[in-house]
Amino acid sequence: MLVALLAVEFCDELASGVLPASTPEVQAAFGLTAGLAAGLILVGFQALSVFVEPLLLLRASRGPRRPFLLAGLFGMAACCLLGAASTGWAVLLLSVLLYGPASGLGVHLAQAALMDERAGERERAMARWCLWGLLGDAAAFALLPVLAWAGLGWRSAMLVCAAAWVLLSSAFHRAPVHEAASAPDEAKPSLRQALGEALRNRRLLAWTVGGLLCALLDEIVVAFGALHLSTRLGLGPGARSLAFGALLAGQIVGVALVERLLVTIRPLDLLRVSTAMGAVAYVAWVYAPGLASCAVLAFVVGALAAPSYPIVEAQAYASLPGRSGTVAAVGSLLGPFQAALPLALAWVADGAGLTAAMLALVMQPVGVFAISSLVGPRKVAWWPVNHHRGSANDVRAVSSPQRH
Repeated sequence: MLVALLAVEFCDELASGVLPASTPEVQAAFGLTAGLAAGLILVGFQALSVFVEPLLLLRASRGPRRPFLLAGLFGMAACCLLGAASTGWAVLLLSVLLYGPASGLGVHLAQAALMDERAGERERAMARWCLWGLLGDAAAFALLPVLAWAGLGWRSAMLVCAAAWVLLSSAFHRAPVHEAASAPDEAKPSLRQALGEALRNRRLLAWTVGGLLCALLDEIVVAFGALHLSTRLGLGPGARSLAFGALLAGQIVGVALVERLLVTIRPLDLLRVSTAMGAVAYVAWVYAPGLASCAVLAFVVGALAAPSYPIVEAQAYASLPGRSGTVAAVGSLLGPFQAALPLALAWVADGAGLTAAMLALVMQPVGVFAISSLVGPRKVAWWPVNHHRGSANDVRAVSSPQRH
């Protein structure tokens, strides 16, 4: 079951990475502006989710997860098929709109099940989750050039994603899904209760905002970065794939090291150091003068960004132990803000230019650094914490926030 849960993240990153990485081709196919091609695709993934996803997740927390998880997985398969068959921008946008809540339901429930199954090692489990997601991103970048070499494009890539979702759905249809034991007052949470939980628990709210910021250097940077590299450096699909492949390689190397580093370094210390250095590296990457320097700096940016999401998400789940469904629902309540980010960046791109929009994405390392400094202990240990080497529980006890 662990492999199946991790495969959900792999397939979601594969499927959600196809269109952002293909924004120049989508722009040409439908005659859109650069801002619309990137912004509307990214907003489309969130537009319907902000209204539907919290209700679906809260409803799923009232009973068995399995039916809702399967609904999300099959829904993503159907959306990929619809997008592949689209004959106009409206149909493609519809497939993106529907994919959002299906992905939110399936992926969040799989992540919640993973956190319940691995409650004793949340940071390390999230590192594995992120590694599988990064491998899915890498598969998306590898898939597009291979299909282009065969004379195929993003439509064929979406068909491949649909087939992957069908296979994974079939695996979950035959296998049980881990269910966390819930207190009686947690069995039937309402939207008001979930929102109240977020407002009362400052740590949960802060780390949820941090998780939102971590989306900036994911599909968003790929969508705007593809246009930025195409316009500023004149890079074609192959060269862009090389640049973003270096970014993914850095993330893969970085997240692979996170699990080992967390044994000797406090999670919040690692988070602060990596985000501070990452902000500087990211600005340098935006102004890279050529493909070689762009690829090298992209690798550095990826490696330094890698610790953010697993540590931030683990801290959010640690804020409400044993209540993963509520944590997922609270995260979905910030969906409107996440949906607004690509739209705001699209406005910046069409007004001030793509470089300005790219620079705005430095909000991720800067924002996560600020949250970790405000929420966690302020003293940073700049050396390994050797006395924590023997116990993952000891590391978690130092770093995990307590419920207010």
